[in-house]
Amino acid sequence: MSGDLIGSVTSAPCQSLTDAPLLLPRSTCRHPPKTIMSFSGTWKPHKTDKEGQKKFYQLLDAPPAIQEGVGNFMDKISYTSQDNGDSMTTTIHGLPDGDKVKTVKLGEEVEDQGRLGKMKVKLVRDGNKIRSTETYANGKTSSTVREVNGDEMTVTMTTGDFTVSHVYKRE
Repeated sequence: MSGDLIGSVTSAPCQSLTDAPLLLPRSTCRHPPKTIMSFSGTWKPHKTDKEGQKKFYQLLDAPPAIQEGVGNFMDKISYTSQDNGDSMTTTIHGLPDGDKVKTVKLGEEVEDQGRLGKMKVKLVRDGNKIRSTETYANGKTSSTVREVNGDEMTVTMTTGDFTVSHVYKRE
């Protein structure tokens, strides 16, 4: 059995893949093992939807200056993330007001300061995805899913029934 494992395995049942650090033992799974992709690295914009991003912020009742500003610097920002297991530290580079560093413990709701002012954010790991829910001071909500496949990360943002996606490449 020592050759069947890579990394450590939790005592959770095979179906609970989101809690497994790397791979589950092949001999006890009824489905193929899954890996948890790392979010660590520097991510540069590859494919962005500026008009979709403007509409997203419009639906959140962002001031017009923010709606327009998002499209103007979207291709210039990059993210450096450090995946610490139970937390994520992210630096957003290239923002008009300078770089922003934040560390969030997964599974805990925290207060944050974003483009729309104060908001509450909760991040949850789901395999190779990080899901977050955002509640803004104006009562509006959104959700964001960051999914890593190899050296590509797709960020899908939803508010109401509107969704916009962007693709980033790891440097």
